[in-house]
Amino acid sequence: MNNRKIVDISTGHYSRSDAAQRKLIDDAAPKAQNTELKKVPKKFLRDACAIQQYKRLANILARDALVGDADKNNLIAYCNAWSVYIETQRDMDDPEKVLYDSKEEGARQDRLFRKNSKALDTMSVYGNKLGMSVSARLQKGAAIVKQKQEEVEERFGAI
Repeated sequence: MNNRKIVDISTGHYSRSDAAQRKLIDDAAPKAQNTELKKVPKKFLRDACAIQQYKRLANILARDALVGDADKNNLIAYCNAWSVYIETQRDMDDPEKVLYDSKEEGARQDRLFRKNSKALDTMSVYGNKLGMSVSARLQKGAAIVKQKQEEVEERFGAI
């Protein structure tokens, strides 16, 4: 198994001045304004489950500093979809609530399955917009690093 670090993570070959300059560049990375993100918009959230999820994610995403006030609507939509998903999962645990169109093997699924699937799709869409998927976080991070590298090259020239 290969135990080598990615070049961007490896810091063993940097001098102290290089490490200090790199820290300054990282600290100067653009941060989203998230003053309104932690205020819970209870009238737009469908129930207590959505409110609880909003509070949990707002704290996590505010630390990220890439998600800000402009993303509040995406977070609301994600939390409402989460609430629908949890509700349908609980309903599907009750065998009396799960019905099929017929008893045949290829029968169309119940409305709960369709509702659950739609909630998962909605969560996926808004989760990606919020940068909650691995690929979305990598894309945002790569864009910031690329911008800073271009600034350094413009300032000091290509190395």
